[in-house]
Amino acid sequence: MADELDEIREKEEQNYQTSLKLLGDSVSLVQDLLDLHKAIAAAAPKTKLILKAEYYVALHFTLAARYHLTIGSLALPQAP
Repeated sequence: MADELDEIREKEEQNYQTSLKLLGDSVSLVQDLLDLHKAIAAAAPKTKLILKAEYYVALHFTLAARYHLTIGSLALPQAP
């Protein structure tokens, strides 16, 4: 089982490296956007605005966008 897990991890690392090559200079833009989403998520609990439903929902959408940006960047080499 450990051999199979190691093989999967190695293949995922190869996919990640391929993604980095395909993204090229765009990888810094992706990272900047991820950092921005992280900062928004960290700042949200520090304000009372998060108690309002519209801000709470907006935060969820922001985190969902962050997730999809990350997954999309990693899935790039698997695109048809």
